[in-house]
Amino acid sequence: MAPEPILLESIKSLTFYKDEMTTARRTSAIPQLTCLGKACALYQPEAVQCVNTGGTGVDINWKCEADLPSALRFGRISVGCEGWSRSGDPYVLKGSCGLEYRLIQVPNQYNANHDYGTSSSWYSKDRVLIDRGFQ
Repeated sequence: MAPEPILLESIKSLTFYKDEMTTARRTSAIPQLTCLGKACALYQPEAVQCVNTGGTGVDINWKCEADLPSALRFGRISVGCEGWSRSGDPYVLKGSCGLEYRLIQVPNQYNANHDYGTSSSWYSKDRVLIDRGFQ
């Protein structure tokens, strides 16, 4: 199947999987999920779904959710995609997006139980970082 450009703001949702790589055309493939920080040693989700909550061009806000232990929540998230023609292109390569995220431990007094399977979500007010140039 030939690579396809897609208008970033038209993407309604993205699902990222642990141990899967992105599609690449102009740049190198990267992991779909990249966890940063000390809490990553405790747990990393198998999948994360991010929903487009609005924006235009390359300035898109995303709300991301995953099944996380109740002691963890998402911190800062950044969605990055390969621009079709160049960095900053509002058209991106289909399948090229990756998610870089931080996990934050919730203090015990805010942690009502210790089970897995709770859903955690976070909104990204960051710009989508075209060409996967994560900050």
